[in-house]
Amino acid sequence: MISIALQYARSLVREKTVVVLMLMLFGITIASSFIGWSSHHTVIAAYNQTILTFKSSGKVIPPNPFATQPALSILKNMVIYVPLVGALLAIIIGQISVMADNVAGTTKLIFSRPISRRDYLAGKLMGISYVLLAIISICLSTSVVSLLIINSQLPSVRELAKLFLFYVLSFCYLLFFALVGFLAALVTRSQSLALLGALAVWIVVSFVIPQFASGVSPVASLNPATAPVDATQSAFFRTTQIAKPLSLGEEYKSVGLKLLDASPEGDRTSTLPQLIPLAVSLVGITFLARRRMNLLTVHEETLND
Repeated sequence: MISIALQYARSLVREKTVVVLMLMLFGITIASSFIGWSSHHTVIAAYNQTILTFKSSGKVIPPNPFATQPALSILKNMVIYVPLVGALLAIIIGQISVMADNVAGTTKLIFSRPISRRDYLAGKLMGISYVLLAIISICLSTSVVSLLIINSQLPSVRELAKLFLFYVLSFCYLLFFALVGFLAALVTRSQSLALLGALAVWIVVSFVIPQFASGVSPVASLNPATAPVDATQSAFFRTTQIAKPLSLGEEYKSVGLKLLDASPEGDRTSTLPQLIPLAVSLVGITFLARRRMNLLTVHEETLND
């Protein structure tokens, strides 16, 4: 089981698509910090200029708008980048875990040895987890270094704890989409159809369900820092708001913003219940993957594009 996990993790290093997406996720982590710093720098520059103007006119100087700004809020754009780029990376990682063995023709050889399908599935899931943990660890380290550079001091213990919890949440979110890619590859047995099917799930989770549950346009839902204005007060959307807690993408953003101290004003929802849909989804899709693995025949295991 462990050997399968390690072999899969090593094979991903040779996949150019995975490497490119990993570099993109690493790059946008840096970009998120830079955007936060740039916004901070712009506001401070405008504030300093305002001070000079107010002093010359004898007016009362307003308080510094960044004096009480939480340090972690600089990284608030990560709640958008992870569901977009990170989820796509996770889908491909999950898909390759099945397709790589099919294309290489090693699946039949693996099952010719005394290994159960349960151990094979567990090994693949461990390999997926290893890769995602490595990616998340790099992003976490990058965020800590960025906060150190921007704030000229190390984050406090509380801030480090909340940042760690944010990336644990991100790992669980990415693991769900990795399992989506994994299951799609098991079901379709075709690389192109598996990718299209997994992308369809990503679109539904990221855009369709949020719009259906709240009436917020896809573009408006990408703003992580501002509470969205109700798009409509029609009876239809008042009814569909019942399904809002089932929106994994929106619940991830909401909890992520709370952990980064960047929640919109007026957001007083409890965090723990918001994690239930993600936990249930992870358990459910793992069960489906195990069931599908048990139903595979030797003929199916050797199919590829």
